[in-house]
Amino acid sequence: MKLRWAIAALLVLISAGLAFVARLGAPSNNPAELSKRCTESRPAWASYQEDIKGQVGAQPVARWQGKLVDLRQEAGLITATFALESPWAEWEADVPVLMRDPMGHEYRQDGIDRDGSIRRYRFHLDPADASSILPWVDIHFPHTERRIALGTGGHWSYAAVKP
Repeated sequence: MKLRWAIAALLVLISAGLAFVARLGAPSNNPAELSKRCTESRPAWASYQEDIKGQVGAQPVARWQGKLVDLRQEAGLITATFALESPWAEWEADVPVLMRDPMGHEYRQDGIDRDGSIRRYRFHLDPADASSILPWVDIHFPHTERRIALGTGGHWSYAAVKP
C-alpha cells in the first residue's frame, strides 16, 4: 500500500517538474510571446538583471549574447549599437536596454532599428541635458553594466578600444 502511494507521489512530482521545465522554455519557443514580454518589460536600474530575467524569461535572457560596438550622441539623441549572436540575432524580440546620464537621469530605449544581427537602440535625452556632448553614460544590457566615455565628438567605438 505504501509503495502505491510513493509511486503516485513520485508521478505527481515528475508531472509538476515537467510542467515547470516546459514553462521555462515557452518564451524561446514562441517568438510572439517573447517579443511581447520584451516590449512590456520595465526593469528598474538597481535590479535590471533580475528584472529582465523575471519579466522576459530567465532562459531567453541567459541565451542573449551580444557586444556593444558603437555609442554616439547627436544633439538630443544617443544611439547604442549592438552586434547580436544567434538566437537573438534572428528573433524579432529586443531585450530592454537602460541608460543613465551623468546627471542621474535614467532612460529606457525609445526605439530600436534592426539590420540583420545589428540592433540600434535610440535614447532621446531630456532637452535640458542635450545642449552639449555628455562626458559619459552608463548602460545596462544583459549580463553587463558599463560606463562608456564619449569622445569630444560624442562617439565611442569598440574598434577604437585597445585590448
